[in-house]
Amino acid sequence: MLAHEDEPFFAPNLFLHWALYKAAKEQNVRVILDGIDGDITVSHGIGILQELAGSGQWMALAREILGLSRRFQRSPWRILETHILRPLVPKSVRRVRRMIRSKRTPAAALAPLLSRDFARRIGWTQIQESSRRGQVQLPRTAKQDHYRGLTQGLIPYSLEVADHAAMAFSIEPRYPFFDKRLAEYCLALPTEQKIFHGWTRMVMRRGMANILPEKVQWRGGKADLSQNFFRSLLTSEGKVIEEMIRNPAAAIWEYVDQEALRRTYHRAVLSGDRDGALVLWQASVLGSWLQQWDSSSKVAHSGAGQQHSGCSPNGPSTLAAIGV
Repeated sequence: MLAHEDEPFFAPNLFLHWALYKAAKEQNVRVILDGIDGDITVSHGIGILQELAGSGQWMALAREILGLSRRFQRSPWRILETHILRPLVPKSVRRVRRMIRSKRTPAAALAPLLSRDFARRIGWTQIQESSRRGQVQLPRTAKQDHYRGLTQGLIPYSLEVADHAAMAFSIEPRYPFFDKRLAEYCLALPTEQKIFHGWTRMVMRRGMANILPEKVQWRGGKADLSQNFFRSLLTSEGKVIEEMIRNPAAAIWEYVDQEALRRTYHRAVLSGDRDGALVLWQASVLGSWLQQWDSSSKVAHSGAGQQHSGCSPNGPSTLAAIGV
């Protein structure tokens, strides 16, 4: 995958798209309709909770929280804390809390796996502080929340990653949920069409009547794709990570703290720490990409030396073939 993505990527479930494109190629399929991130376009409507709280509509707020709790099997108090209480904490309080945290930990602790030298070289503390200052104000209405979701950088990034994977199999992916007209239509819908009595993406559910089975149409959550990811990471990918950790000369140690990664690995293996497993996956992708880049650089330098000495059998075309 790295050869086709051409950079380290953050898409833990890309293996599903990869397998899908491979199967499509074998069946001579040329175009695939992909529903990726359709829930962002349609909107879960969760932003209404802050809007109702801000306008003092407590009965309506309680109705939606209790509805969400029933549909998605989550504690109403957890929903209240996550979507209402935390965002309402004054900026001054959040700023003091961040200052206290930053005094307790060194710069590298903001991203525990970064090597101290690398964190210092790139000015990690300053980067984090600049990022916090640049954070936009929290949306106050459901429509503002919906708009922010539609305009975030995650969407084009996800499409770029998926496109690169599809190109590996000569597949053309198309994304109907990102049709500009559909996005504008969904953004303009009244909030009741996005969330109603705890049912999120309401307009989509209603639109699928007599098309989807009711059990699917009115389901609360969706499939948990994490099990295959974690199993693969700690089995087949685990070998790659082990070899990387045991190699003191691996290129990744210029950027990542070796001992911190080793502790994260053992914690993920022994206790099934899922957050740690995701970090391990990121480190594995970075380490593999650096190794691949280092190998291609050595080939390029070797080819350049042969060309200079007159020993290259193919001359400049050899270097062009490897992208130099």
